Amino acid sequence: MRIRLLGTALVAVSAVALPTACGGAENHPASHSKALSVQAPASTTPPASSSQSPPASVSAAPPSAQDKAWMTTAKQAGLTEIEAGKLAQQQGSDNEIRQLGQMLVKDHTLADKKLSDAAKGLNVELPTKPSDKQVAEGRELRKTSGRLFDRDFVAAMTKGHQEAIAAAEKEQAQGYSPPVKALAQEMLPTLKRHLAMFQQADGN
Repeated sequence: MRIRLLGTALVAVSAVALPTACGGAENHPASHSKALSVQAPASTTPPASSSQSPPASVSAAPPSAQDKAWMTTAKQAGLTEIEAGKLAQQQGSDNEIRQLGQMLVKDHTLADKKLSDAAKGLNVELPTKPSDKQVAEGRELRKTSGRLFDRDFVAAMTKGHQEAIAAAEKEQAQGYSPPVKALAQEMLPTLKRHLAMFQQADGN
């Protein structure tokens, strides 16, 4: 009799323990869902980045006097260097000078197009020819030939690129319109590469 009662008690204990051990997750889905929801990230929105484009109102800001002055300077300098490059291809005494002239025409023609497109988008009117001083200097350069031309050409382009770099760096520091400042920044590596090549040619 005692053995039968003990067996009955064991069966009862087992009946209570099994649902707890094996069926807890299935019998209590709400608890399971709650546990998963705690592990989910609080937000999927990415953090703001400082590299994001400025608002349209900022990008469309009208150019300042500094912006317009740099665009004018860059336009006239580019036209001057394109003409000097063409002249170097005709009057250069050696292949190095002629190659430098070809580089000027190619790179500054591309830069001039970007500058002209930007000016059109910003309603800025740019000059169509170099300054009177630049025209006079180009006229004097045409009168020379041979090694004398090479020397004067390299000297003029070294000075011109130093001035162009200083102007572009000033635009970066003091400019107002984001598109204009970005264009100045884009032009700087090419101007510096040209300067380095003319300085090397001057030392040869």
